Amino acid sequence: MANVHDTKGKMKTLKSYEVLTEEIRTLEQELAKVIAYKRIFERGWQSDAYGMVLIDEKGFIIEINHKAQQLLYATDYGRFDGVIQDLLVSTERETMRKMIYEVANNQAVYVNAVLFHLLDFPHRAIQVIFEHASDINERNAALLMLKDVSELDRYHHELKKNEYFLNEARKIINFGYYVLDISNGNWNNSHGLSEIFGLPSGYKKDIEGWFAIIHPDDRMMIQDYFYNEILTAKQHFNKKYRIIRMNDNQTRWMHAKGKLTFGLDGMPDIMIGTIQDITEELLLHEEVSKSKRLYKDLVENSKDLIFQMDGDGRFVFVNQQWVKTLGYDISEILGRKYTELMPREQAIKDAISFSTLLKRGEIYGHEVIFQRKDGVPVHLKVNAKTYLDEQDTDLRIRGTAYDVSWKRSIEDLARQKTEELDNFFSLTLDMLSITDSKGVFTRLNPEWERVLGYSLDELLGRRFMDFVHPDDINITTLEHKKLLEGNFVVSFINRYRCKDGSYKYIEWRSAPFGDLFFGAARDVTSHIEMENSLRQLNAELQEINSQKDRFLYIIAHDLRNPLGNLIGILELLSTQFHSNTNDENFYLVSILNNNAHALFELIENLLNWALSQTGKMKYFPSVLPVKPSVEKAISQVKPLAANKNINISAQVSDSAYVWADEIMLNTVLRNLVSNAIKFSYPNSEIIVATHSDASHTIISVKDNGVGIRKEVLDGLFFVDSTSSTQGTAGEAGTGFGLPLCYQLTKMQNGQIWVESEVGKGSTFFIKLPLNAKSL
Repeated sequence: MANVHDTKGKMKTLKSYEVLTEEIRTLEQELAKVIAYKRIFERGWQSDAYGMVLIDEKGFIIEINHKAQQLLYATDYGRFDGVIQDLLVSTERETMRKMIYEVANNQAVYVNAVLFHLLDFPHRAIQVIFEHASDINERNAALLMLKDVSELDRYHHELKKNEYFLNEARKIINFGYYVLDISNGNWNNSHGLSEIFGLPSGYKKDIEGWFAIIHPDDRMMIQDYFYNEILTAKQHFNKKYRIIRMNDNQTRWMHAKGKLTFGLDGMPDIMIGTIQDITEELLLHEEVSKSKRLYKDLVENSKDLIFQMDGDGRFVFVNQQWVKTLGYDISEILGRKYTELMPREQAIKDAISFSTLLKRGEIYGHEVIFQRKDGVPVHLKVNAKTYLDEQDTDLRIRGTAYDVSWKRSIEDLARQKTEELDNFFSLTLDMLSITDSKGVFTRLNPEWERVLGYSLDELLGRRFMDFVHPDDINITTLEHKKLLEGNFVVSFINRYRCKDGSYKYIEWRSAPFGDLFFGAARDVTSHIEMENSLRQLNAELQEINSQKDRFLYIIAHDLRNPLGNLIGILELLSTQFHSNTNDENFYLVSILNNNAHALFELIENLLNWALSQTGKMKYFPSVLPVKPSVEKAISQVKPLAANKNINISAQVSDSAYVWADEIMLNTVLRNLVSNAIKFSYPNSEIIVATHSDASHTIISVKDNGVGIRKEVLDGLFFVDSTSSTQGTAGEAGTGFGLPLCYQLTKMQNGQIWVESEVGKGSTFFIKLPLNAKSL
């Protein structure tokens, strides 16, 4: 048994040894990996490929390698008390702090690099990769791998800057591109081309839409060119044409280019191209051509002798006036020294002046004597200046001369031309002006005096903006800016203040010329006022036409009903008078009387309304006592009040007076009292009262009737807004009573208004002046 026990113990010991050996082998392998990883990490830590920094969760530096010190310009972080984010520009510190905390606490791992900039070296861009790590005490930390990408960052900023400049250049040269799908006729374009064409949002971009933009005079030509030369002959597109810009209907010149791409069948399928607005370029080219022609005309036709010489004084250019003055052909002058065309004595003397010219660089008013081909001396006065040629190597001399022998005749001719210009300047019907770059008048013609009323002395030396209407200052400033930029101003209208304080509309054409600006203006006030008058007259005609329709409608409708009632009642009386009882006949006569009064009121109001609208109603004001007018109005409508048993109380002071037209006042009061009766209940009371102050008298007509709804009050006094409304006893109305009261009160310099509440009645007020002084 003992042997067996020993054997089992040895076997157990042997098995434990094998397990232990296997675990040691595993540990050795793990240790080898750790050592390998350590060597790799140490090589990476010591490498210059990346700067490496081990940081705790708050940003304090635990370890830093040499490369990181170089990148951060730090040499001794043992004495660095702050956190790493304090080394960054302020706008990036919070981002760094947040990333360090999240990575250190294993909340996130940032694989993608993030760009940061140093506070002391803002132009240095550091790319940072974050990894979770721990220090030797197993505390959470973050490993930062740093790389200098300043050069790449600069390239990126340079690229953005170049992109900005490219976009700005595109705006300056008015350039855009397009892509045309020939198979379906649709095209897309850049934003710049939409601005050039002035395309509205949602514009249909197909072939027809493109042709619609093209100027009508060029449309057929472009269509033929596109279908024949491009689609059929398969040529590149290269054409100049005009368009009508969509947003402002301006005519603009375009230069379009396009290149075709072809499908597998060899047919064009896509055209890619560019379009440039060359309107200003063409205008500029035209102006340059004009200037060149003008320069050539001026040089060749000039009375002055224009020349150019080399540094030795040999002629390299002369104009035709030299031929006319000296009698030589141009070929006989070019290449010769100027002294060869002088008398010998003059040539020796003038050599000194030539030396002075070369030293000083200019000479003015220098008089010399040349000799004609026929030997006759010619006195010339010379102005010349030296300059370097295009290569800045050879000295040249350029100048002008004029024959002072003919000085008197030239002066006389110049004086004549000046007088002609002055006469034109003085007699023209346009307002001519010359201003400097600050907008100060330097010369004006007499037409300014006639139009604005100022003397020329009051205008000269003043800025033109001093006379511009305040509401036109901004637009005038913009137009003046165009002039300062070298552009022309055409058909611009603004308002100028006259001496009497009024304003006149002035239409301008202006052009820059050097530091001066020439303008031709015209008074278009009458034209604009005529347009405004026509617009106002048209509105008035429309209003009159509307009133006419309303007037005819009332005549046809409201006048017909009471007449029909009268005829019906009269027929009853004529056929049944003897068979009716007295009460029945009295009832019919009462109805007849009411209808007759209503018809009379309608006709009178219609006539008064028509007179007020046509201006034929005469206004004869005087100081009137109010009480008699009120009593007269009450007596006129008393039968109407009696029919409804309504009491009318006149609480009018004997001392109440108004400045008014007696007939108009009576018409207004009668209508207001009649209106109160119409909308009062039977057995009620109407009160007519007055109240006076120092300058006016207010007359009020108050009832206790049905009242007026708020939504009706605003249009109560206007024909277009009011309508006929039946009274409490079914009385008919015209719809003209209150509008007539409004018109007549207004003609008497008064006011009318109403205060009302539904179910409690209404009070109408008219306010009239006490006398003429109160107006």
